[in-house]
Amino acid sequence: MSLHGLSTLLQRSESFARALDAAGLDTEFAATEAMRPALIAGLLKRRREAGDRGPLLVIAATSREADSLRAAIASLLPDAVTAEFPAWETLPHERLSPSAETVGRRATVLRLLREHDGSTPLVLVASVRAALQPVSPHAANATPIVLRAGQDSLGLEEVSRTLVERAYTRVDMVTRRGEFAVRGGILDVFPPTAEQAVRVDFF
Repeated sequence: MSLHGLSTLLQRSESFARALDAAGLDTEFAATEAMRPALIAGLLKRRREAGDRGPLLVIAATSREADSLRAAIASLLPDAVTAEFPAWETLPHERLSPSAETVGRRATVLRLLREHDGSTPLVLVASVRAALQPVSPHAANATPIVLRAGQDSLGLEEVSRTLVERAYTRVDMVTRRGEFAVRGGILDVFPPTAEQAVRVDFF
């Protein structure tokens, strides 16, 4: 559901209009939780009108708040690209790796940030925990593997080698994210951010 235009209505409020006038300043605001998305959307629009085309990072207290805030901002700014930068579900002292889905989502957000050209607003929302967790330089600079039907591309062996280098696990049958399998000229791969595995036939 789009709530585009709500911030325009809110500008009829003197206090809301004064807050937007401070868009270019280092300012502290006191606002109810329900007003935060509208205030953030209004400030972003005012900054873009002033020529600021950079991405906006919004930090929330928890992952649940970050998810809710991202959804609310998306409804207020339908033309903007919004994404949540997720936190690892593991603690630093635990000898466990974050799930492939979390790693994939973080890499996707980093790619959005790297490729942002300012033509559309970009809003990234993260919890405090997600913002404080380190980011691998390899993840920040990784480029996607692109395969196009009917066009020359990487061969099956090269794709398999690249997947292993990117921490995919080679298995006999793909069932989980971060896995791939090769049978003859067929590649089954389950990207971390996909809903299901993908089959590629090299013939």
